[in-house]
Amino acid sequence: MSLAKEYIPWLLGFIFVNIIATFIMLDSNELIGDLKGTVVSNPYILLLSLILIVITYFFLMWPFFISVFSIKIKKLKFNRDENVISLRLGFFILFMQVCFFLFNSYYGVNVAGTNNKTADTPLALIWVIIPADALFVVYYAFYRDSKFFKVNLIFWLFSNIIRGWAGVILFVIFFEWCRLVRKNALSFTKIFIAVLLVLILYPLLTIAKWVIRASGGRDFSFEVLYDAVFKNLNEQSYLDLIYFGLEHIIGRLQLTSILNEIINMKDKLQFLYQKNDFQPFWMEGLHGIFIERLFYGEKTRNLGVAFTEYANFNWIFEVGDWNINVSLPAWFFISPWFSILYLLYIFSLCFFSVFLVKLIGQTNSARDLIWLSWLVYLVPLWLGTFVALIYTLFVFLLLKCFFATKVHQNASSTLLQ
Repeated sequence: MSLAKEYIPWLLGFIFVNIIATFIMLDSNELIGDLKGTVVSNPYILLLSLILIVITYFFLMWPFFISVFSIKIKKLKFNRDENVISLRLGFFILFMQVCFFLFNSYYGVNVAGTNNKTADTPLALIWVIIPADALFVVYYAFYRDSKFFKVNLIFWLFSNIIRGWAGVILFVIFFEWCRLVRKNALSFTKIFIAVLLVLILYPLLTIAKWVIRASGGRDFSFEVLYDAVFKNLNEQSYLDLIYFGLEHIIGRLQLTSILNEIINMKDKLQFLYQKNDFQPFWMEGLHGIFIERLFYGEKTRNLGVAFTEYANFNWIFEVGDWNINVSLPAWFFISPWFSILYLLYIFSLCFFSVFLVKLIGQTNSARDLIWLSWLVYLVPLWLGTFVALIYTLFVFLLLKCFFATKVHQNASSTLLQ
């Protein structure tokens, strides 16, 4: 079974980052990334963590992905031309994006690093039911050539970056990379220039991200950003900033150091898990929030949040403001007695993501969306985010069915016909 050529460099890149990170940690005898400063207590556990991460990447993203995606599922038939549906969906998603941006700006919520801050208004429920940001990502995968795509993309990037979510750029890079590779429109020179630009601009993007997060998304100004940039340039050269940026990328993308600490702390984590200090893996996501609020009246924190309290970090923060990516193998050490159930649960999530995508429409970009979501959500184990994506796919399917009905023929404006 061969993996699509556009995916191979990304898979090898993520594996290579973990290998490089492990050598750095073994050489310095210190963990990197969020756990920077923690001593490597046992190099063999660190190597075991690397092996498990590499196996997870390789198996999940290659043979398992091909096997699940090869399952035959018929696309739903819609009673409207795809161009008309794409225009209606594009206009609706743009409208929801604008409303979501205004909501976030007014209440100062949904800013990266402020997970504890919520809007005390029933209006917040709208964005649980209609996840505007995620809907655009799905729209990107299916209607890249739609009339409303470019304006949607520009607004989506602006809305997310101004709230400190720089990771959205990764989605654009990946989708466009796959598109260009399939067109044979990429050369080594173009790739080299693109990588060089990313390295050069990454320090500026990182500074901007932290300025926005520090401001809470409400008091941000370009004057503050300007001062922050020049403060950093006065303290160190731009070449140093590029080096630190590269170091930050490696530390951010690698999963080995975190799994290393999970294994070291497995006895404590098992004890705390049995004490219900954090929720089981099958409760992470919207369904878990609904069940807990319905029956218990409050939300239990997940492993990613709880771990920020247990592990050693070198900065002061309020638990709940952020969470950490513990990696897919983590639960085998925290609840080994549920290993079979865990594997079945992961398979179910993978299947439903593919099932919904194929019902909506089988396109290359839709396949790209699933592969990337497994890469950046499932392997690092952002289970709540992956469940939210599956929910978004379901909402997108309902919206497509709604906008495909003939009822809208007389009500639609000339713009949408």
